[in-house]
Amino acid sequence: MKIKTTGAALLLSSSMLLASCTSEENSLAEDENMNQGTQETDKGTTNSGTPAEEPEAAGSTEDDSAGQADTNEDQAGSEDQNNTDHSLQNNDTSGLPEGIQQTDYETVNKAAKAFDNYREVKQTNTDLGYSIQALVEGAAGHQYISWNEGRWLIQMDFPTDPQYAYDPYPEGVDFAKEVVEYLETHYLPAPEDRGMISINGFAEHPQTDIQWQKGKTVYEINNENGKPFEAIDRAVEFGDANES
Repeated sequence: MKIKTTGAALLLSSSMLLASCTSEENSLAEDENMNQGTQETDKGTTNSGTPAEEPEAAGSTEDDSAGQADTNEDQAGSEDQNNTDHSLQNNDTSGLPEGIQQTDYETVNKAAKAFDNYREVKQTNTDLGYSIQALVEGAAGHQYISWNEGRWLIQMDFPTDPQYAYDPYPEGVDFAKEVVEYLETHYLPAPEDRGMISINGFAEHPQTDIQWQKGKTVYEINNENGKPFEAIDRAVEFGDANES
């Protein structure tokens, strides 16, 4: 019985020693794995740090490009403004009779472009008297009358229904004949290139616009009071004062 007890004690002691060794080996293995993981983590952090800086550099490049684009747009806008300023130099009324505006352009050609609708009336169908022939057309309640006198183009837009015309000019052709008769004894300024009279005969928005060109200068009269002869008189008086 004593021998068996001693053998059992030895066997138990050997088992405990073996378990202790195994536990130490496992601990060493875990420490080694942790160290290796830490190194890989540090390595990964170092490697990922460099790409993290690259987007910031790209963003900076985009900001620089956007800033350059804004600069280019500002320069282009300045150039457009300069071009506009050069084509239209002056819009002055000082020293002129009341109701007359003067615009000075850079060249004679640019001054001529102020007359967008100027034309020579070559086809005519209505006699206005005093050897003046006009073109009369109608469309959608409008009666359009146009003719030339020298370098002047005179054009009118009247309603076909007299109730919509302003008094005392209910009919467009009759009014056109009055204008022709008036200009036989009252002389408009002689334009060097072209002049225009545009008359709107509708009672709701009567308007008379007169323009004529002298070299690089364009003179203009605008009247919205339903009295076209008042505007024509003003142009005649200006012509008399400056050409006599």
